[in-house]
Amino acid sequence: MITLEKEQVKRLNQRLLDATGGLDGFRDEAMLDSALSAAFQTFDGVDHYPSTAAKIARTAYGLVCNIVRLGVPFELRMNTERGLQR
Repeated sequence: MITLEKEQVKRLNQRLLDATGGLDGFRDEAMLDSALSAAFQTFDGVDHYPSTAAKIARTAYGLVCNIVRLGVPFELRMNTERGLQR
């Protein structure tokens, strides 16, 4: 299975910063690690997110809802969370 690595997220973040501006870095590296690994949780040998689509969705949810990037405005965080709750 292809996974999204921490260094890939950092490079994507840098490209986003180059295009839109903002602060470089992440609020909490542990939150980034958690967002990237949450989709691979198991219990008693059974995947919580068995399909590839479920793993992708869980990873995206972790990255977006935790907004691990620095410099993301509060309004964007709130709008993103409201949109995902619908």
